[in-house]
Amino acid sequence: RSSDLGELFQTPLTVVMGTEWPLFALLNSYDWSYPGIPPGNDYDCQRTPRNTLDWPVLLDALQDDPSRPNATWWIDVMRFTFDNKLAHDFYTSSQECLYGVYMMNIVKAMWMADTESSAFRTYEPYVQWVHYESLHLLGASRWRVFEIMHHFTSLRRHTFRLDFTAKELGGLPWRDHPEWLQAQPLEQHLRLLDQLQSSRNDSPYFADAVVALQSALAQSGKANGVLRVVYVTMVYGRMNRFIFGWSTRLKALGVANLVMATLDAEAYGLCVQHHGKQCVRGTISVLNKYTILLIALQLG
Repeated sequence: RSSDLGELFQTPLTVVMGTEWPLFALLNSYDWSYPGIPPGNDYDCQRTPRNTLDWPVLLDALQDDPSRPNATWWIDVMRFTFDNKLAHDFYTSSQECLYGVYMMNIVKAMWMADTESSAFRTYEPYVQWVHYESLHLLGASRWRVFEIMHHFTSLRRHTFRLDFTAKELGGLPWRDHPEWLQAQPLEQHLRLLDQLQSSRNDSPYFADAVVALQSALAQSGKANGVLRVVYVTMVYGRMNRFIFGWSTRLKALGVANLVMATLDAEAYGLCVQHHGKQCVRGTISVLNKYTILLIALQLG
């Protein structure tokens, strides 16, 4: 029943994008032809005024065209999606073809998620409006709403998994006393960090992080003597080919306190080969490039 799925429509769009559960793909797999669109209702906008957009042409652009096997709706709807008339007369557009406006907002949010994520929040609330519509009407229309909503999952750049545990990210012994650690002689600071020995409860990446940060901290203290600074960078995928060059340049500049967060096996292997101890294993995630910084702050 539609009422039973109300909780789904209260789920943030970012969760729908990030989850592995094919929520909208399942909705799209159902046959919504019964009871269908009530007679006399023009949800497909075939008889509506066209003062802002040519709605039937837009609807056709979202359909498969056997005569154009290489065509894609993703490109075909572009000339409609960012049309100035739609942006300048949103009210009239909504009166003429509400479902067409829904689709334009969905596609805009997709483009922002894929190309300019800083603007995604601008369009996200408009996509949430779709969730107040009847499942039966959305499914029975020709707008392919569920199918295209499922397409959001293909725009996920990374998973949302964390390499470190909650305790490692925010519960280490000196979390609230980094200044005290910095005030200790360097040798004492390093000995204190030796207490963070790997245990069965630690994540497999935590020991790497402690060793790498300790090594960089020791080099920073030797070079500076006062301010203990560690640089952290991230590398994986197509950027791996630059690891050798980076490491060589660091040695030439005398920079011995840079930690590389390596997010795939190839990166880790190249880092250990060319950069030594200051390498941290990890997995590709939009969050993991920040989590090592949380650990570093707690280690002073």
